[in-house]
Amino acid sequence: MVVLTLSAVLFALAAALLGIGAAGLRGSLAPNRWAGVRTPAAMASDAAFRLANRAAAPGMLAAGTLLTAGGVATSGFDGVLRVLAVGMSALGALGLVLAGGALGAAAAERTPAPSPRGSTRCATCPGCDSLDTAGVTARAPAPVTNPSCPARP
Repeated sequence: MVVLTLSAVLFALAAALLGIGAAGLRGSLAPNRWAGVRTPAAMASDAAFRLANRAAAPGMLAAGTLLTAGGVATSGFDGVLRVLAVGMSALGALGLVLAGGALGAAAAERTPAPSPRGSTRCATCPGCDSLDTAGVTARAPAPVTNPSCPARP
């Protein structure tokens, strides 16, 4: 009975991680309260959340695969080998999830902040009005000094 319960828990966790990892990799994991990389930088915008979870997805998928292998090994081993299989798969999966989350958090930190006023202006260029949501401005643009600004000549 314990073996069956332990296998079921490992398989359930594996299914959750595989689902989250697959959705993150496809970019279909929308910001939510329960799943994915949820650092302040990742929650700053939909784009940052999707990028963070796309970066974390390989770790989530690997952790889910490792937990699946641990669930299979749980029913195949007895005694000390079973404990080792469960322990190693659980600790390995935890390490992979933490590494994936760290990569996702780092990717979200590098995502530019959302542009003010909902425009498509470059958020890193404080005076750049060369782009807006319509692609046209009513006044002359300020000199572009940011080398990464898309409006730089």
